[in-house]
Amino acid sequence: PTPTSTPTQVIADLERDFPAWPLTSYGPDSQDTLVPGDVSPEELRANAYAAVLAGGSSLEAIVASEHDIVARQHEAFRVFLAQAREAQSAEGAGAGGAPADGGQGGGY
Repeated sequence: PTPTSTPTQVIADLERDFPAWPLTSYGPDSQDTLVPGDVSPEELRANAYAAVLAGGSSLEAIVASEHDIVARQHEAFRVFLAQAREAQSAEGAGAGGAPADGGQGGGY
């Protein structure tokens, strides 16, 4: 999280309104991108066509590559959300109180 985004805001954004498209980026409310990696379905399709036309990739290899890209992006969001939760806990502990979620965390 950046100084202009609070851990609580980040957590709320990602737990309440997590993007449906897995290859998206994230930045709260017109701020800088905090989790890069935006790739559109059209870009994936164009890359797949280019790989096939170049003659070096099978359908299975393309699907495996796309699966890896999605898994890396999922992990980037998981790590970012964990860092936001840690920051929220630190803020709560620094203020002498418990984290807003009682230390339970969300379900990502």
